[in-house]
Amino acid sequence: MYIGSSVSTSPTFAAVAGAKIEGGAGKAVKFDASGNVVLCSAAGEAALGFLILQTADVVNIGDSVTVQIQGIGAAVAGDTIAAGDFLAVDASGQVTKAAAGNSVVGQALAAGSAGGFVECILCRGGQLNAG
Repeated sequence: MYIGSSVSTSPTFAAVAGAKIEGGAGKAVKFDASGNVVLCSAAGEAALGFLILQTADVVNIGDSVTVQIQGIGAAVAGDTIAAGDFLAVDASGQVTKAAAGNSVVGQALAAGSAGGFVECILCRGGQLNAG
């Protein structure tokens, strides 16, 4: 289990919600056409980052949200995750084990089960290769 940030802190930024988001803490977000953030909605798509765990249970359009874009954080698991799995997003903004061609959004540091939080290294910018 991650015990602190003795070297650096995880980068976050403030954004504006482009849609109503319910239960969004730990879920993956992306930019919409207006530059606001919305939940990821397609399996395997690239994610900007994850809403921090302190996100309100209900976020309305226009509300400010904080997005973690790198470092060690927590994400909501969409299915069973094993420590070491490379992670992708599902159509609900949750993380699943990445499949070939998925954009990798992180790597699990611990096991997790569907609906629970999984500790992970957040990263962006690559696809899982076949094989």
